[in-house]
Amino acid sequence: MQTKKKTISFLLVLLLAAAALVLYFLLRDNKTVVTAKPPVQYVSAIINDVTLPEHRLVSKFSRTDASGSIFLTGSPERTSSLSKALCEWDSFDNVDGRAVPDGLMDFAGESISTLASLPDEYRLIASGQTDSLRDYTVRVALAALDTLCYLSPYDPTGMGRKLTPKMLVTASPYMTQYGKYDIDSLFHALGCHIPVLSPAELSLSEVFEGKPKGARLNIGVLLPQNRADSVAWINYTAEKSLQAGLDTARCIVYTAPENADALTSFLDYYVESGNRGAIDALVIDDPSVDTEAIRQSLERITSVMNAESLTYGNMFGKDFSMVNSTDCICKAIYMYMRQYNLFTHRVAQPRQYDYMLIGTEGSLKEFKLMHFNERFITKND
Repeated sequence: MQTKKKTISFLLVLLLAAAALVLYFLLRDNKTVVTAKPPVQYVSAIINDVTLPEHRLVSKFSRTDASGSIFLTGSPERTSSLSKALCEWDSFDNVDGRAVPDGLMDFAGESISTLASLPDEYRLIASGQTDSLRDYTVRVALAALDTLCYLSPYDPTGMGRKLTPKMLVTASPYMTQYGKYDIDSLFHALGCHIPVLSPAELSLSEVFEGKPKGARLNIGVLLPQNRADSVAWINYTAEKSLQAGLDTARCIVYTAPENADALTSFLDYYVESGNRGAIDALVIDDPSVDTEAIRQSLERITSVMNAESLTYGNMFGKDFSMVNSTDCICKAIYMYMRQYNLFTHRVAQPRQYDYMLIGTEGSLKEFKLMHFNERFITKND
């Protein structure tokens, strides 16, 4: 009996040792990606080939200091509106970090860089070329990490220098849906600690927080008129809800007509489109929509003292929430920079640097980063 126990113990020790040895060989090379799904082929190539310039760029990129730039990537409309929001943001006390406006812009003295994105993203999504879009999103991130840029499209040898990012923001939903995962995989595999934030991801995290496992949510999203954004939001919401342990969430995207009540017009559209069931959350992802006006509209149509409550009052779930994506990302950037002491502490207006990627006609493989604008930003811009 004693011999049998010793044999069993020996076998257990042997199995544990074998498992530990396998785990060691899997993890000893920090260039091995252990992920739920494989990254795009371009990322895998960078991770596995130490001779590639991209591998050296990412693997040698150290944690940035306060002199770096907040780097916004995405469509020109998205990066421009988010840059404006950051420059006007005043939700915290700049001395002690309390959530109280103090009359001073929270990102005063900071450098904000924008990189305009691919103009035909909807064509790539609609034609199923999502790997090309993922590939492109990674290339945008790599261009942001580099210190060099072209000064003119007519002078391919002329090189200038640019600030490196202290954080990256994928401002457009389609870049979050198609590429952010690949950037995260690449940075994690090669030990690059630059945070990659996304308004869409942060908004959905806030919506899903505290929801019971297996819940099925109806989520409205107010968007600018952009087909790529619409497709990305629908797909990304379904994907993230499953990752959060929920049933597949339904995402109803809507663009409010100009000068219309954004909330009631959305509710009318929701019903007219044949949707049923209470709305659990509304994400405002359109910078032109006034969040405060929607709050006032919500109070009005849910008040029993108002006749509109008979039409709209029962359309909201008991835990209905409203999230503004711009508020989410501005707050997240501020909190991260405060946590890691990444503010420049310069007494100055924010400065914006605008870049674009220029490349061969019809190609997604050859790009040049060009610096085309620099200016100080004021509240009146």
